[in-house]
Amino acid sequence: MLAAVHIGHPEFAAYVAQNKAMLAYMIALEDFVEETGPAIARLETTVWARAYRAMFKTLAAEALAAQAESDALLARGGHHPDCDQPPQTLDPARLGPVPEDGRRQDEVDGDEDADGSTR
Repeated sequence: MLAAVHIGHPEFAAYVAQNKAMLAYMIALEDFVEETGPAIARLETTVWARAYRAMFKTLAAEALAAQAESDALLARGGHHPDCDQPPQTLDPARLGPVPEDGRRQDEVDGDEDADGSTR
């Protein structure tokens, strides 16, 4: 939220809330500081600006491509072209009865853990 306020675009906070973009940025920045240390002070402002512009240009291209792909999928009614049929849903009747303790049948059968011990 602080970055959104500093750049004058409060909507940025909502844009990156789900994908954790600022967390990823901070982790990458931390790695950069640990790798580079005091040599960071030797970088000119123009170097920083050029690197940021290149990074953001690449990110913009990826974001716009992902948006176009999402829009195209929605235009097709959400159906992926590689799928011949719509996704199958689970039929609860095929799962069988639920025991009184609430476990599914596949959890009841065998009652053994992966190491072979019984519960």
